[in-house]
Amino acid sequence: DNTCNLKCRSCNANYSSKWVEEANDRKIPYWKTESAVDMMGTENSKFWTEFDIWTKDLQRLEIMGGEPFYVKEFRTFVDKLVESGKSRDIDLSLSTNGTIADELFLDKIVQNFKRVSFSVSIDGVEDKFEYLRHPGKWDSVKENLDKFYELHNSEYPVQIQITHTVTALNVMYLPEFYDYFNKHYPTFKIWNNIAHYPKWITASVLTNFAKKHITELLTNHNFNAYQTEIEAVVNYMNTPLYTDGSSVDESLRHKFDKEKLTFFDERSTDKKWEIFKNQIVSGDLYRAENFTEVFPELYALVKDSFDYDSELAEVTENGWTTHSTRDLVQ
Repeated sequence: DNTCNLKCRSCNANYSSKWVEEANDRKIPYWKTESAVDMMGTENSKFWTEFDIWTKDLQRLEIMGGEPFYVKEFRTFVDKLVESGKSRDIDLSLSTNGTIADELFLDKIVQNFKRVSFSVSIDGVEDKFEYLRHPGKWDSVKENLDKFYELHNSEYPVQIQITHTVTALNVMYLPEFYDYFNKHYPTFKIWNNIAHYPKWITASVLTNFAKKHITELLTNHNFNAYQTEIEAVVNYMNTPLYTDGSSVDESLRHKFDKEKLTFFDERSTDKKWEIFKNQIVSGDLYRAENFTEVFPELYALVKDSFDYDSELAEVTENGWTTHSTRDLVQ
């Protein structure tokens, strides 16, 4: 489910329970859904009462979140699989934010499942991590990464990779990120999870001036085996937010000529940049953080079109958000 202990800048209340209070306060929309099968009702849910039936031939299990290690039912789930002996036939894959690493529980998992793969979500190092994955603390996560790295290089059938969600906030810092992991955790693989939505936080929303300098920075850095992947990130960053009139509803596209569609696209792109500034400053005000202090190099590239103090004054006076529900989620 969405039970989680972090409220990452690239996430929302749909996927993190930690986000809910802030989303309500800042009037950020999210949907509330109920699963067809209740996985938390350990007494009455079919997920638990028919556990032996549906796990009988289970071969692969993928655990999403929220944060699995923060959910007490996940521990119960693992215990039942281990006690029944079924875990020996299962390839287990799970995503974790790296803030929780109970060594005894981790040992139970890697010693009792057929194969295990962890994907640890890390979007930056040190103060950038703490800004992007609030309220996580880097020193604690660094200790956990050391534990994961030891497991990764152990005799157990376990593979651990780093998932790096790439947004407008951290695309400039890919060299720093890769150099850090190459130095401290060289055998970890890194997967770039490029953010596509909402549009306002994607790398493509940045100003052309910023994208030009970031392109040069990334192109000139040696990413070794990841060079092709970084080229894909650069290509995505330099792809317009909207093409062929995609900012206009499909049912209405036929009513506009190409010139008009291009106008709409450009107008929408500008609007997304306005949303970026508003949401960054709103988040800073709510969380007592400061984008310009954590990302000074990026701010230097965008400050001509991002007057931070002016945006902060507007948010302070007019409230957390001045944009519509649809604008925020698309």
